[in-house]
Amino acid sequence: MNKNISSMSILKSAWIDFKKSQLSLLLFTSISFVLSVISIQALFLSAESSLQSFSLLYIFIEAILFIYTPIMNKNILDIVYGRKLHWFFISPALMNAALVGFLMRIFSSIYSYCFQLISLSSDGPLIIMISLISLILYACTIYFAVRVMFANQFILENNCTISQAFFDSWKITEGRFWLIMKLITVFTGLIILAIVPIVPVAFYTDLTFLAMDFTNFQSLQQLDAISAMVGFSILLYFLIASYIIIALIALMTAHLFKRLVTLQEA
Repeated sequence: MNKNISSMSILKSAWIDFKKSQLSLLLFTSISFVLSVISIQALFLSAESSLQSFSLLYIFIEAILFIYTPIMNKNILDIVYGRKLHWFFISPALMNAALVGFLMRIFSSIYSYCFQLISLSSDGPLIIMISLISLILYACTIYFAVRVMFANQFILENNCTISQAFFDSWKITEGRFWLIMKLITVFTGLIILAIVPIVPVAFYTDLTFLAMDFTNFQSLQQLDAISAMVGFSILLYFLIASYIIIALIALMTAHLFKRLVTLQEA
């Protein structure tokens, strides 16, 4: 049933498309990355500051992300299917896809809030039962998220209704939950591989700082130089790694969608 679908074959196909469309992917992933960074920064600042402007900025950037994410996904699908890119064309289907993203965010927020309430109420002999309920709730959330993860793609490809998109996503993922979870594990592995090289650099920098004599002016100058060099190197590496990983994960998701749809139609 899952013939021709494997993590390595999908990664290989994604890598081929990545090499063909590097400039386009650089543009789309860079915009996504910048918007995400601004959103996270605004969220932190709104939590630490009493100014409403940071909260409004966070809401504004999130609204842009809700609209931009389907735009990027549509162009990723165009790359995977070998079509001409739609670039920044906004259609009714894109707005429906943005609404799906908004609904999923609400669902995630409600889940997080419920999880916090359960965690706060865990006291005494109830802690085992509360932990079990939390585990079941978490497992159900993951299962549901995997089963409807292609709703966006169905809207963008078929211009269908939101309810039909959820139904179609549920249908093509039937019996393939663990197959998709394996691919999600590959996604996680890519992220970890991107982070791992930073760890020894940070460790070496800490050892260097500990070995310095901070009462010596020359040591302080060396500290500034090392801090600037390490900071720039980590930032540059992080930007390149983020670009490659965001692009590969988006391409792999689109390729998985394409193959599942092909199997469903066969």
